[in-house]
Amino acid sequence: MKNDENSKLNKDFNLSQKADEAQKAREEERQKQIEGIKSDKDRKEVKEMMRTRDEEVRRDVALKHEEQQKTVRDEIDRRIADQRTPKLDFTKIKSITGKSPQDIADKVRAEFKAHHERELASFGAGAAAPFNNLIDKKLETVLEQQRQKEAEPAFERETTRSPDSSRDGFQKAHDQTGGEKDWRSLRADREREAENDRER
Repeated sequence: MKNDENSKLNKDFNLSQKADEAQKAREEERQKQIEGIKSDKDRKEVKEMMRTRDEEVRRDVALKHEEQQKTVRDEIDRRIADQRTPKLDFTKIKSITGKSPQDIADKVRAEFKAHHERELASFGAGAAAPFNNLIDKKLETVLEQQRQKEAEPAFERETTRSPDSSRDGFQKAHDQTGGEKDWRSLRADREREAENDRER
């Protein structure tokens, strides 16, 4: 029985540790993405979302911790009351008779400690998940808009370089940025058509 409990605790610990490592890696990736944002306004907005997430999670975890402490206090009170009025069950009397309230409190806290720590960790991760999803969507949107803004000037430069060659500039920019097909095949098709026109 004890081996089963130990293997379950080890499994829970390993799963918790892997989840923590994955969460830390994702948080580092988020930080790198935030550093890549060029707009101060967008960067401040994402950081504000992260600050809000941290405050909300901290508050929720504190409430959960208080709930756990109440559970521990209730269990301590119940066991002390059981000791004062022992039942006729001899094994129960033998197990609790003669223990001080401090001994009972220490034992209850020790029994609940590992479970409550795992519960708090998973609760905190669960509370942060919706915020993390919103932050990730915001980062994705901001970075995509940034990529589009960076690509637009290159396209405009190619098309506005010379008024005489605006069609050529558009084609070249289209070749480089791509379209429905691979840009290399589009350019190759046009070059083939031009070569056929020359031969005629």
